[in-house]
Amino acid sequence: GEEGAKESKTIEANREKEEQKDIMTMVVGHARRAAKSAIEATAIFVGSQGAGKSTLMQRYTAPDREEDPKPTPALDYSFTRKEVKRESAGAGGGKEVCHMWEIGGGSTLANLMDVPLTDQTVKNVTVCIVVDLSKPNEIFPCLTFWMDRIRARLREIETQLRAKPATAKVMDQLRERARKRFSEKHPDMVGEFQRKMMNLSGINIVIVAHKADALADRDPDMKKVMGRTLRFVAHTNGAGLVYTSTKDKQSMLNIKKILNQQLFKEAAVKTKVVDHNKYLYLMVPCGADQLKDIGQPPVQPSEKDTPLDLWRKAFEGYFGTSPPLTMGVGALPDVDPKGQFKEKAVDEARAHKEHSLWLYKESAARAAADASKATSKARPAAAAKASTSRPSASGDKVGSKPSGDKEKQRRAAAAAAPAASGGGGG
Repeated sequence: GEEGAKESKTIEANREKEEQKDIMTMVVGHARRAAKSAIEATAIFVGSQGAGKSTLMQRYTAPDREEDPKPTPALDYSFTRKEVKRESAGAGGGKEVCHMWEIGGGSTLANLMDVPLTDQTVKNVTVCIVVDLSKPNEIFPCLTFWMDRIRARLREIETQLRAKPATAKVMDQLRERARKRFSEKHPDMVGEFQRKMMNLSGINIVIVAHKADALADRDPDMKKVMGRTLRFVAHTNGAGLVYTSTKDKQSMLNIKKILNQQLFKEAAVKTKVVDHNKYLYLMVPCGADQLKDIGQPPVQPSEKDTPLDLWRKAFEGYFGTSPPLTMGVGALPDVDPKGQFKEKAVDEARAHKEHSLWLYKESAARAAADASKATSKARPAAAAKASTSRPSASGDKVGSKPSGDKEKQRRAAAAAAPAASGGGGG
C-alpha cells in the first residue's frame, strides 16, 4: 500500500512538472512573439525655431498637461506608450513605445538629427517638418532646407546599410513600401514625367503647417497659393500635409490620427480636406493628392525653371522672400526667461565658471597688450642698432669700438708726432 502511494505521488509530481514546463513554454513563446511584433517607433520634430514643435509634441504625448513647454535649446527626448490591439501583438494586445525627439534651434543645430535618425531607426521613423504659418516668408526656405537635410542623412544611412549584406537592400525595400502608399493606378506614378517629379524618400514625412489660425483673415488668393504650394512640396516628396492650431481641437485630432497611423500602424487616414474656401485646416494624407488637382503655379514659366522653381516664384510673389537656411552654431534661446527653474547649486557653479572665464579673458587681453607694447619699444631700438651698424666711407663702422691692432697703431703715431717736430727744430 505504501509503495503504491509513493508511486502515485511520484506520477503526480512528474505530471505537475510537465504542466509547468508547458506553461513556461507558452509564456516564453508568447513573450517572444510579443517582442517580435512590438513596435519601437521614432518620431522626430524639426522645423522653424519657435514654430510650436514642443507644443505639438506635448499635445500628442500629454494632452491634459496645461503648462506651456519651455523652449528647446538643442535636442529634447521624451516617449509615449500606447495600448494596441492587434493579432500580431497577442490575444490581449499590449503597450508599444514611441521615442519622441525634437531638434531645437531651427537650422543651426540640424546635424543633431543624426542622433535619432540612424540605421537602427530608419525602418519605423516619422519626421515632422513644422512650419510657422504666422511667418509665411520663412516657410519655403524651411521646407527646402529640411527636405535636403533629411535626404543627405538618408544617403549616409544607406551607405552604412549597403556595407553589410544582411541590410544591403533595406533602403530599396523602404522606397518600395513608400510607392505602395499610392494606388497602383495613381496617375502620378505611371507616366515617365510624373515619375521623375515624384521623389520618394522611403521614410514617413509629415509637413505640419502650425498656427493656421494666422491665415483666417488672409486674402483667399493667398490661402490658395499657400495651400497649393504646400500640397505640391508634400505630394512630390511622398509626404503628408496637415494644418494645425492649438485653438482648434479638430486639427489637433487630425495630426494625432496621422501620427498614430504611421507610428503605431493604426487604421489609415483617408480624409482629404483641400478646399481652402470652405475649410481653414487642410489635411492631405500621403498618396491622397494628385498633380492635376494641385494645378499649375500662377506664374509665367521659362525653359530653365523646374516645377519647384515655379512654385517658389509664385509663393514669394505673395509672401515675400527670406534668405536660405544654413547649418551652424547660432544664438540659442533662453530656456528659462521667467526664472521658474532656478537651482542654487547649479546657478552658483555657473556664476563661478563665468567669472573664471571673465578673468581668463582679462588676463589674455593684458598679455596681448603687454606684448604689443614690448614690440613697439623694440622697433626703435632695432632701427638704431641697424643704423649704427652701417659701414662708413673710410671703411670703418661708424660709432663702433676700434679693434685692438688699430688702437695700438694710432697711439704709436700720436707719440711719434711730437718727437718728429722737436727733432726738426734743433
